[in-house]
Amino acid sequence: MRSLPIIILLLISSMAIAQEKTTVKKDTTKTNYLKEVVVTATRTKKKIEDLPVPITLIKQKDIEKTNNNRISEVLEEYAGISTQEGGGGTHDIQLQGLNGEYVLFLIDGEPIVGRNSGGINIDRLSASNIKRIEVVKGAASSLYGSEAIGGVINIITKKTKSGFHGNAVYRVGSFSTHDANFNLGYKKDKFRISGYVNRYSTEGYDLTPNSFDLTRGPFSNYTLGAKLVIK
Repeated sequence: MRSLPIIILLLISSMAIAQEKTTVKKDTTKTNYLKEVVVTATRTKKKIEDLPVPITLIKQKDIEKTNNNRISEVLEEYAGISTQEGGGGTHDIQLQGLNGEYVLFLIDGEPIVGRNSGGINIDRLSASNIKRIEVVKGAASSLYGSEAIGGVINIITKKTKSGFHGNAVYRVGSFSTHDANFNLGYKKDKFRISGYVNRYSTEGYDLTPNSFDLTRGPFSNYTLGAKLVIK
């Protein structure tokens, strides 16, 4: 008669051990994510788990899920990042409430030129050419200077493939908005060159019909860029 409680206790212990094994298996996905390596936060390759500052990593598959071709629209999908459209196709992209003039923008680690009152034409690159985007939220002025008080957004492009390759993207929107992007690249041995051309135009719109001026006037903008690497 005394053997019955012992058998019941053994069964309960076995069930508890089985539950612990199941719980351990669930943590493997989190461990793999922490092994992601970024370069923007410290200017050296570091695992996300070892970084001293918060960072958002937007990978290629995340960009594809948004179904957006403009980088500004991709960034709007993430918490702590907001965009305000300005003139000439520029955007004031804010990090955690700080204006774009306090946010440093990089392409492959190099500063983007062409700011206009804090705004920048970040959509000059097609999202289809982006490998990942690293967003450092918080002061990074000790590494990048005073422009990075609010943070850093580093856009890392895809590497040029061997031989010739290219793509073209054309979008049409409301108010006769046209957005055309053409990319071309070539690689042979240690030589790599790539370039892009973007044209953005719109007739503008008027949200206040009783006012003399348009809310946003018509404009067109051309952007060209090139990159040469020999190593």
